Amino acid sequence: MKIQHALVHHQDAPADDTTDTPPSPAAQSGSRAPQLVLTHAQQEITTTASRSVRARDFLSAAQWAIDEGVHPQANATTLRVAQSLAGDMKPNGHVFYCRDHRAALLGISKRCLAHHIGYLRELGLLVWVKHGSRTNTRRKSGRPGWSGTATIYAATAPPPWDQAMGHRIYGHGYTARLIGYTPQGRARAITDARARKQAAARTTHCTPSRKQYPKRQKAQVDEKNNYTTAPERRAPRPTSFTPAQTAHSIAIATWIRPRVPWTQGEHLRRLAYALRPLITAGLTRHDIAAELHSWWLTWRPHAPAAYITRHLRDTATPPAPHQPEQPEQTQITSPPGVPPNAAFRAALAKIKSTTSPQRRPGPDGNASEPLPEEPTHRIHARILASLAQADAAENRRTPLQCQTLAQWETQLDTSLRTNWRETHPCP
Repeated sequence: MKIQHALVHHQDAPADDTTDTPPSPAAQSGSRAPQLVLTHAQQEITTTASRSVRARDFLSAAQWAIDEGVHPQANATTLRVAQSLAGDMKPNGHVFYCRDHRAALLGISKRCLAHHIGYLRELGLLVWVKHGSRTNTRRKSGRPGWSGTATIYAATAPPPWDQAMGHRIYGHGYTARLIGYTPQGRARAITDARARKQAAARTTHCTPSRKQYPKRQKAQVDEKNNYTTAPERRAPRPTSFTPAQTAHSIAIATWIRPRVPWTQGEHLRRLAYALRPLITAGLTRHDIAAELHSWWLTWRPHAPAAYITRHLRDTATPPAPHQPEQPEQTQITSPPGVPPNAAFRAALAKIKSTTSPQRRPGPDGNASEPLPEEPTHRIHARILASLAQADAAENRRTPLQCQTLAQWETQLDTSLRTNWRETHPCP
């Protein structure tokens, strides 16, 4: 139960009634005696007569109210609860109630904590910002589980504390603010500020710049020998790609990604970086695609680039570039120290005569003078004609006549573009 505290007003006592009890600071300053806020309607942030304060003023007002005996049941436990709230308070003075956590932190029961929170509200030190509720807020949004609404309090200071401290206040209620001090309040504020400064000076630690570091050893010079400890050097980093090489690797990754299904979910730059070992090994884009297909992945890795890097690291050496098969050539060598016979020398002379430049026949019928070289423009025309003939032969080739997958894809794309142009002529 909440017990109302009847406060005795010194000004209401008879004139001839003398007492040895010294007057309180509030009475000395001529302020009215503090009254308890007993109705919940006056403990809201919109209806309170107390003004908003921060954690330090909140603790000062709580200490003053307990020392003055404003509430008959407020005690040291009430001050501990106020200190716990001040430790979790935001810069604007708002704090979450957190009943279960705070009761366990203070080592008191939940009912005891609720009583002392009520004492702080009746003292005008706490007001409701938001009432908590056990209604399930997740049910409205259709989400599973349970989540209630937290209770939020705001720290306040009652007007009697401002009058006792010598504060000059402008406004009324929660939005009132401090605008100055009375002469007694100014002296009190200066004393409190000096006390806080001295307490902060006693707890100040050394700055990091004054930390002691071991001194370096001096060079030992003995008989023209300098023994010094060289700084540890890091291993050189591997040579990175140049911008041109990076663009080339990204172009290869752009060509490979649509042709290897399990790499289609990877970013181009990451895929290009993972393919660098294969590119530096000299593999072409066709060889790299064939290598990735040879891994026979029936699933899609979550990170294709990381999988490629790990696979190449496990195999230790990248695959060698594909080389076309060359027919075996039988090399005829003679035993060392034995000169070639007459048949071998005749065959060699015949080969040299066929590969030697053409010569013009002389008067005696033998080739004596070499023929003049063919003009450059004729050679250039012959090369262009051969290239045109090769292009025409490639265009006449059907996809079934291709020997590699790349040739088949190129021929198929060319035929599709040609058919599309024939069916969609330009206007």
